[in-house]
Amino acid sequence: ALLWEGPAERIKNFFNNILLLPAGEQAESDLRRHAGRLSRFKPALVTGYPSALAGLCGFCRENGLDVPPPLAVVTGGEMLHPESRALISEVFGAPVYERYGRREFSVVAHECPEHRGLHVFDDLFHVEVVREDGGPAAPGESGELVITDLSNFYMPLLRFRTGDIAVRGTTGCACGRNLSLLERIEKRTQERGGQNL
Repeated sequence: ALLWEGPAERIKNFFNNILLLPAGEQAESDLRRHAGRLSRFKPALVTGYPSALAGLCGFCRENGLDVPPPLAVVTGGEMLHPESRALISEVFGAPVYERYGRREFSVVAHECPEHRGLHVFDDLFHVEVVREDGGPAAPGESGELVITDLSNFYMPLLRFRTGDIAVRGTTGCACGRNLSLLERIEKRTQERGGQNL
């Protein structure tokens, strides 16, 4: 994400139909301006940090401000807590999806419409859930996420210890995707990878 949207970025974002809102701007005047920009822009997809989106949604609900419903809201960069998910979904009137990623890898796993966990992009990453003793965690057991990047030929990361704690899924998903499943992310050591919603 950009710390500053310069002229070149503005032009690129205009032609790609992208609106960036700074996540750090959470004062009342900022949130009112963000809500107005969203109403005029009418995004098809909203992505952002759960805390920033929840802050905006709480402000909109308290002040009776409507935002146009997108097709979906995707959160990442932080833990998505159930109360934040409910608030964001209520105010935007759209389903909320969680994604898990890291600066070193980009997006590693993503929730599907079944909301039963996060599907790991197995064609791009080998993801392990490892107990404290170094052994593999059993399905349903929590452990540290250890990731190997299968597509980075310039700077391969092999068995990269993230410090993040997750639970390996115990069953497949009703969506039918043949990807491994993380039941949930329990703890993140690094949050907020950028500066924009």
